[in-house]
Amino acid sequence: MKPLQKSLLIALALSPFTPLAAHAALVRDAPWESACQGDIPLVVHTGMGAAIDFTQTGKAVQRAWLGDPSKVTLDTDRPMSEGSSVLFLRRIEGISFEGLPATASTVLTTVLVGAGGTEVCQFPISYSSALPDFTSLRLLPEREALIGPVPDGRPSLAALRDTSVDLGAVEAAIDLNALTLGDDSPVIVKLRAFVERAEAGGNQQAIAQEMEIEWPLILELRRQGERIDPDTVYAGDSAAL
Repeated sequence: MKPLQKSLLIALALSPFTPLAAHAALVRDAPWESACQGDIPLVVHTGMGAAIDFTQTGKAVQRAWLGDPSKVTLDTDRPMSEGSSVLFLRRIEGISFEGLPATASTVLTTVLVGAGGTEVCQFPISYSSALPDFTSLRLLPEREALIGPVPDGRPSLAALRDTSVDLGAVEAAIDLNALTLGDDSPVIVKLRAFVERAEAGGNQQAIAQEMEIEWPLILELRRQGERIDPDTVYAGDSAAL
């Protein structure tokens, strides 16, 4: 073997980027209930960091603290005052804080706000320079939302606290989604049943919970319905004209 070829093979074998091909799935899904109880330790890897993704939970991060901030920084996808959905931890060179002893691991404490109020979630944090099994922890609800919120329309903190919505807007959005899903879709049938029950009176959020419909879904339907032009005639309505 020529020296140049041999050197190239050795360089590829030693390259830190080569093994990552075997670690293509760097996102790990986990039920947020288990993660919030500290059942899933998060490792922050040197040069790669670690992300916690709350976008699928229907909850927003209102506050977050690191027990020991001397080895890792905390960043967010948007200001926490607006409700963050992604937290990113980055390993840094150790910083000495007067009066704060450095530790080999720490805990990330978060305060989440959702339709049901606020709750505290804690994540054990440790550090490593080895190759990661995953770098992003994507938290999922036990029951997936029927129609998930769109990325550019995540409910605000104020919206998540709402316990009632404009049912007219929700129904308009259901009609719009029915054009794609079909009127006989179990999703559409269930949502129409929610509107019918809510129109009869009672706590809308409680009705949704009883019917196992995620409240952020109702908020998203309201958002969609408020954007619909009331003068627009859809194909699904043409038969009635």
